[in-house]
Amino acid sequence: ALVGFRLLLKLESFMYAASWAVLVITGFVAVQFALTSMGSGGVNISTGGPVAEWPSYRKDLGGSDYFPLEQISRDNVFHLEIPLEYHAGDFSDGSDGRQKTSFQASSIMIEGVLYFSTIYGKVVALDAELGTELWTFDPSLDRSMRRAERAIWADSNIAAGDVCQRRIFVGTLDARLISIDAKTGNPCADFIKSEQIYLSQGVDLGDYQVDEKEYGVTSLSAIIGDLVVVGSAVGDNRAATLERGIVRAFDVRSGEMRWLGDPFPRAPDDPAWATWEDNSSRSTGAANVWPPISVDAERNLIFVSSSSPSPAYYGRERLGKNSYADSVVALRGRTGKAVWHSPTVHHKLWDYDVPAQPTLITVRKDKQNIPVVA
Repeated sequence: ALVGFRLLLKLESFMYAASWAVLVITGFVAVQFALTSMGSGGVNISTGGPVAEWPSYRKDLGGSDYFPLEQISRDNVFHLEIPLEYHAGDFSDGSDGRQKTSFQASSIMIEGVLYFSTIYGKVVALDAELGTELWTFDPSLDRSMRRAERAIWADSNIAAGDVCQRRIFVGTLDARLISIDAKTGNPCADFIKSEQIYLSQGVDLGDYQVDEKEYGVTSLSAIIGDLVVVGSAVGDNRAATLERGIVRAFDVRSGEMRWLGDPFPRAPDDPAWATWEDNSSRSTGAANVWPPISVDAERNLIFVSSSSPSPAYYGRERLGKNSYADSVVALRGRTGKAVWHSPTVHHKLWDYDVPAQPTLITVRKDKQNIPVVA
């Protein structure tokens, strides 16, 4: 049985029997389904539909989860067949002393290549039509840690096919940001001196020093222009003063940091300062952005969902409404400055973070199109 899977669809007219293909990640394998042009029962399949890609976690940077499908319908979906499968193999069944794992992958697909990461952070590139392995990249995670997430970016100043013209940014659970060539899987040598950024550097708060086992990346980065924007995951119930839940933007080519967004008002001239009693925003950590980030490139905005300030279940050390925490926040893409914020709760105590990527949609009202965040 196939449960909890995400469909990633590539539609095109093949010269072969299959008129379209859909890749599914489920269990420990990547399974490719094909629907023949004259499937079981003689179902006719149109071959005139668009070629569709899935270049981001939820199809696009606004999280729409949508594109038009013309070659699949309620009438022919039951005629899917399985011509091949790919075994990732990077998992634990519990027999080797490690925790037993499952395999869930939020894949991306662009220019005929499917990219996904395994439970232990290995990045795999497959031919989306044939299912054959093109390359793998292993960030060498401690096998007691799991997961890595990816975002993809193309450099318009480099000829197609050249080294690192298209880059994949890998965020790891041990808080590294790595740039690799989408064509070969090799690290991009021009991205910072070590070819990776150690994100746990710069998140200390006062005398508190980062606990690297409690700070990492659990969602893919966002791309706006020539910047890659990264949030973080923080174990937020260990103390009142913890790692800073900052959002950072780095140059996609050089890896240099361009801006830093802090979810706390750290100075009295900030309008939200008064919502943190006894200057508590200066000594409070977390309120980090661990869900995926949305981008509105046209308006030069990014949208983030901030989480609980520390400690998550006790609020005596942070009395007040705690503005910017537990909010949907719009940041200026080029600078990271807050444009507006909308709180989901005031002074949260139960650690019910908003887990979803903000969804950018257009609502039609009174004959006008209104851009909204949901």
